[in-house]
Amino acid sequence: MAAWRFKSYPQGHWIDARSAFYVVGSSRKGSMEPTVASFGAEADAKTFSAQYGGKVLRLAWRSRRRCTQGPAAQPT
Repeated sequence: MAAWRFKSYPQGHWIDARSAFYVVGSSRKGSMEPTVASFGAEADAKTFSAQYGGKVLRLAWRSRRRCTQGPAAQPT
């Protein structure tokens, strides 16, 4: 099997998943539905949620290597 080589890497604003705010269940659709929108600021996530619906969540970290979503997710 041949190795896959990227010619370019994503650029732009990166958000640390541990400190990000996520909106789940909005009316916005992505290219690979459903979409989980991520934000670096809680205010931005709440503004998006007010406009498009969905619930603002943060990831709950159980260890340095693993995170969970669902019952362990922390609503804001």
